[in-house]
Amino acid sequence: MDKMKLSIDVGDNITRLLEKLAAQIGVTADKIFPWYVKQAIIEGYAGIIIWAVMTTIFTVLFGVLFKKSGGGRNGESHLSVLLIVGIVLLLCIAYTPLLSAWISKILNPEYAATTRLLAQIARLEPKTR
Repeated sequence: MDKMKLSIDVGDNITRLLEKLAAQIGVTADKIFPWYVKQAIIEGYAGIIIWAVMTTIFTVLFGVLFKKSGGGRNGESHLSVLLIVGIVLLLCIAYTPLLSAWISKILNPEYAATTRLLAQIARLEPKTR
């Protein structure tokens, strides 16, 4: 299979803009990229951990409230378990795009770092249009 050649025009002045960004925070340009990579990994893990904790808290809270409200009496315990599992699955489905983004930040932090870095450099570029 032949590899596709792809070139992206990120502007003639990317080096100048990267140095400008670095100068604003008082470092050299070569120190910025590793920071962005580390930050992408941190954001990925933090997002997954926060999601897992919130899902667990929500599941336990919902289960406790359901039991206190009288749910699960007279052989309805299977229904309450099914309801809780269903809500957890709905949460998983609803947060799939975010989970995907967090996982991709962990598995490919260089891409996330490059994307964020280019976005910040683009903000430094004065608008000519």
